Amino acid sequence: MKLGYLILTHKNPLQLKRMIDALNGPRSYFFVHVDANTSIKEFRHVLKNDMNHKVFFTKRVKTSWGSFGLVEATLLGIRQILKSGLGDYIILLSGQDYPIKPRSYIEKFFEKNRDRIFIGINPIPKKEWLAGGITRFPDFEEISKHIQFYGGSQWWAMPVECCREIMIFIRKSKLLVSYFKTVFIPDESFFHTCLKMICKSDSNQLFFKKPIHYIDWVDDRPRTLTITDFAKIATSNKLFARKFDMNVDSQILKRLDEHRLPGL
Repeated sequence: MKLGYLILTHKNPLQLKRMIDALNGPRSYFFVHVDANTSIKEFRHVLKNDMNHKVFFTKRVKTSWGSFGLVEATLLGIRQILKSGLGDYIILLSGQDYPIKPRSYIEKFFEKNRDRIFIGINPIPKKEWLAGGITRFPDFEEISKHIQFYGGSQWWAMPVECCREIMIFIRKSKLLVSYFKTVFIPDESFFHTCLKMICKSDSNQLFFKKPIHYIDWVDDRPRTLTITDFAKIATSNKLFARKFDMNVDSQILKRLDEHRLPGL
């Protein structure tokens, strides 16, 4: 099974290279979106030896936090993966993610769960969010009479067939897409809501599994993980963790590399 990693990044090209090296297997491909606010020159230089057949840069847009740009960047990446045929399963990551399980384990996990969608989906209002997340949606009281909104973490993994269904759905749902361009932090609700609108049957609930990221949330933001978090990360049953910043603490990445060695 071909794994298509769609990675959204805006900084630390060497850290991105390190993550790609950790995940790179014979049937792994990487589609990288570099924020249009950031120079891509250093990313191309760092990844130049991987770009022929394994790493591809996607069309770039500006992806400021809380904007629709993050959704647009994801859709552009999905479209490129679908066109390339280099992904039976698509995993959305950020450039500040890092694998916490061996590559062989991750590959076997997705092979075993090749029909499953891994995404955290909760109806809005979502109790963990400020004001239940209602204030993110303009005219929520009126529009929610017609649409049940859902939300959760931005990061997901799903079969390519599901991504294809999403692309077909949004082509037919231009008003919904236009509305989400006015939503605050739409990356945490756009795909969730679309998936639930596509999969209306209760039986489809079986395909929504828990997220595969270890994240330490503080005030609705992921905390930057350091070496002091190693024990919790190492004992987690997740596949990835975020977020990391090698300029803040590179030792945690080194420890995670050592931790994964027995199963590589």
